[in-house]
Amino acid sequence: MAEPAPKKHKALDASVQAYIDTNEGTANFWLLAGATGSDDLQQIKLPTCRAFVAFHSKLIRDLPDEEDPEFPVLCDHDTSTLVLFLQACQPNFCGLPEYSAGDIGKLSKIAHYFDAPTLVDCLFDQLIKLLQKSDNNNTAFTWTSELYEAVFVMKDLGR
Repeated sequence: MAEPAPKKHKALDASVQAYIDTNEGTANFWLLAGATGSDDLQQIKLPTCRAFVAFHSKLIRDLPDEEDPEFPVLCDHDTSTLVLFLQACQPNFCGLPEYSAGDIGKLSKIAHYFDAPTLVDCLFDQLIKLLQKSDNNNTAFTWTSELYEAVFVMKDLGR
């Protein structure tokens, strides 16, 4: 009887792989992304510094300390969005980069999942600027499903 063919996993996005390569040696906390037990998705460990994420995320701040902490992300966020979230949590003296409307929508949803209201505030400010820029240029603003979700997240948090 022939052995079953090994499961093939999608190659990681270049930005995700670059993030992993850059942060792997200094990590003390990992987010486990992907669907555990799924046939078509692999589980990916995204390295980070717990203190950076805990500074923004009440969810991570309230976790007990462990020797080798791994936190499974049990929602439908893709790895590139998780990397954007982890990068937004890292100290940056220049502030957050300007995100696209789609990234604002995805980041708002994940910031809500991680209970990171200060990050949602920054994203709310960026969304307002995008809307004002669209209004000043007399261009139509394209609303996506992610942006609608972001507005509900922001409203839920009182923005």
